[in-house]
Amino acid sequence: MQIGTEDKPIQSKITITIHGSRKDPSLPQYGNKVIALRDGILDIHGKPVSKTFSKLYHTVNSGQNQITLRYKQAEDIRTILI
Repeated sequence: MQIGTEDKPIQSKITITIHGSRKDPSLPQYGNKVIALRDGILDIHGKPVSKTFSKLYHTVNSGQNQITLRYKQAEDIRTILI
């Protein structure tokens, strides 16, 4: 599977949707609802981002719907958190 290349990284948003449920048959050692490769290549190149991680500023409790990050992130934080 290839999405973009080093020379021409994809600039738009992509969505990979995996259909099924937890009860569907699974692949041994992989489970279900996965992108699994054996003797294959998963090659994804997109536009560069300055930071690919952050730390939480405060502990996040179950049920909270907002977080505060310690470091400033890319313009569209959803690309990092989803």
